[in-house]
Amino acid sequence: MTEDDWNRTKDYVADSLLAHPSDLLAQIPLKWLMAKAAAHGLSFRSAVDVDQTNVMPAVADSYGAFLYGLYRFTSKPYYRPLGSPPLVGRDATPSTINETIDASVVDRWRGESGYRPKNLQDWALRMGVDSGDFSRPVLTADPRTSFEAT
Repeated sequence: MTEDDWNRTKDYVADSLLAHPSDLLAQIPLKWLMAKAAAHGLSFRSAVDVDQTNVMPAVADSYGAFLYGLYRFTSKPYYRPLGSPPLVGRDATPSTINETIDASVVDRWRGESGYRPKNLQDWALRMGVDSGDFSRPVLTADPRTSFEAT
């Protein structure tokens, strides 16, 4: 993987687009994906305009609802680590580069005391930072590196 923008909707997109197609929360990563594709020559019939001040719906617990809630009794949720170190293997050492945490994550962190993703808490502790301090996207490998989102 060469780039990954972890935003507050990342793991919610597929569920949202399939089960809740009119949910505005999925529009944030859709806009990001469209911008990346457009930078490589793909064109779209229309653009996605997101009013960031109006996108704060409750995060759906799709894991808890999967298979009518029965799945949670057979398997624990998986929280994908942020800023993972390279995986040293026998034949290769894959690593994640350009992984960012979007400002929308921090906006939700600040706005909702109940929004504390385990993987974001673990990353902040490991990096020695406060997740609520950022106002722009940051690289997970170096949270001191922030930049304007594209």
